[in-house]
Amino acid sequence: MKLELVRVYTKDLSFENPLSPGIFGEEWKPEVEMRMHAGGTRLEESLLEATLQVSVEARLGGRPAMLVEVVVAGLFALAEATDEELPRALGVTCPAMLYPYARETVTALSVRGGFPPFIMQPADFDEIHRRRLEAGAPEPAA
Repeated sequence: MKLELVRVYTKDLSFENPLSPGIFGEEWKPEVEMRMHAGGTRLEESLLEATLQVSVEARLGGRPAMLVEVVVAGLFALAEATDEELPRALGVTCPAMLYPYARETVTALSVRGGFPPFIMQPADFDEIHRRRLEAGAPEPAA
């Protein structure tokens, strides 16, 4: 299968800072939870839209302090792709290509919200995909 990234775009974006401005007087040592979900759709025989949704929630003392949700999408040109190859492309290859864009968006939003930069660590989408399959979760489907 040949896969080429044609375009990257933000499909959905949300930022919440519910405790401002009082939160800025508190010590910033949040409990952070991050979730990711990859998916996509085959638009045409040779065109795929893949998405990577990232949600980051920071809580101070059990109170929601910051919530960032972003869905980054990409249009990918496909060649020589079989239906059997698409779940791995949507679960590994495409999200790995979209991840840097999601990282930059989350970091920029945290800073613009008045917080220290939230730096997402590198992600191993092969390992995430493997664990998902081992857990019996369905593969992303086009």
